[in-house]
Amino acid sequence: MIQLQFLSVKAYVQRIRHIRRFLRFTPFDISMLEGRDNERYRRAILTTATSIIAKGVSVLTGIFTVPLTLNYLGTERYGMWMTISSVMIMLVFADFGLGNGLINAVSKAYGTDDRLAAKKSVSSVFIILTLSAIILSIGFAICYNIIPWSRIFNVTSSLAIQESGPAVVVFFSCFALNLPLGIVQRVQLGYQEGYQNNFWQIAGNVLGMFGLLLAIYLKAGLPWLVFAMSGIPSLIMILNWLYQFFYVRPWLKPKLSNFEWEIGKALMKTGLIFSLITLANIIGSSLDNIIIAQYLGASEVATYSVLQKLFSIMYIVPFATAPLWPAFSEAIARRDYFWAQRTFKHALILTVWMTVIICLPLMLFGQTIIKIWAGPLVIPSMSFVIGFTFFWLASGLAQAPIPVMQTEFFIRRLLLITVIYSIISVVLKIAFVPVWHLAGIAWAGALAYGLFFVVPAIIITYRGLNKQAVAT
Repeated sequence: MIQLQFLSVKAYVQRIRHIRRFLRFTPFDISMLEGRDNERYRRAILTTATSIIAKGVSVLTGIFTVPLTLNYLGTERYGMWMTISSVMIMLVFADFGLGNGLINAVSKAYGTDDRLAAKKSVSSVFIILTLSAIILSIGFAICYNIIPWSRIFNVTSSLAIQESGPAVVVFFSCFALNLPLGIVQRVQLGYQEGYQNNFWQIAGNVLGMFGLLLAIYLKAGLPWLVFAMSGIPSLIMILNWLYQFFYVRPWLKPKLSNFEWEIGKALMKTGLIFSLITLANIIGSSLDNIIIAQYLGASEVATYSVLQKLFSIMYIVPFATAPLWPAFSEAIARRDYFWAQRTFKHALILTVWMTVIICLPLMLFGQTIIKIWAGPLVIPSMSFVIGFTFFWLASGLAQAPIPVMQTEFFIRRLLLITVIYSIISVVLKIAFVPVWHLAGIAWAGALAYGLFFVVPAIIITYRGLNKQAVAT
């Protein structure tokens, strides 16, 4: 089995100093095996660092703009804007998982030095998504005048009623534009250059904030505010797209002549798997509020949500390991299984340390923090806090095998264990919540995720990589 070596503090300080040498923009010489290994680490570390910065900018932008927009728009129009924005969550399936499939295809082509495969994959996905955007736009145009937007958003003021339809048009236009253009982000991730995409995202968020401030200063309507926060980042994405396909990799520019339906179908099959994994995760982890509301009442949802927000700092763990996904895919394509093995072990040790360091203080001081932060009405029970801690410990550990299992070699097994976990999770939550209330939700999630996802994922990943390494 996996041997996790927990080194001394001094040894880890030395390792941190060793990692610092990868924080540079000059690439390593990839003509040698050691240089290629170092280059994978360099790109992953840069992507992680810039992802954290990009997320921080996004959070700070939100904190800064929320009171301004709320005071400017008023509660009704602001609520309508937030409702429109929340639709983005439901649009994660709009690309049919083709974006994630393209990451694997590009990273595999990169690992085998197959430019032709990369060109055909990029062009095929771009054309399919362009056609999808056109079809969705036609459908939206047909339905636009039929749908009573003001009733959908349940607004009553004349200004809100007047702005409801145009605001949706602006939002949908940005979404339709991003659907095919978003492949540039997948290409950059596939080539392990996610840090470049993060720089563009930071620029989009900052300029979007300034656009929002300008719209408020000019006393513009809600559609202009939607354009500032959604349209300006879309314009930045266009610049990223032009820079990538006309300057960095002009040979990869999407062309109709490079489209192949068979490649498109293969990527759609892979994309379907990713979509099913996403759906299974939503079922397994995102139905908690509905279950709580049905069995315990809406007031208990507030207590659950506050603790959930407190533990949301754990989302920093995926930032540390997600950039390894294309690196693993490229390494497996090159049959460099020893690097994949070694990196997987390092990632597992990293996630163990990160989850313990973050979760332990939250478990010990969570009730006190919530009492000061949110008030005495939503203080969770200690059994709920401990159960939630164990769930997030399991979630943190899962971030080590997930990047490996998202590669083409493991993806079907990832789907299988995700479906099994999600079903068991819902069953246990429904069984536990009437007896143990919120603690039942937490412990059901921890048991289901830990035993039926994390443990199988680690075993499958380790054995799969070890088998391939021995075979080579």
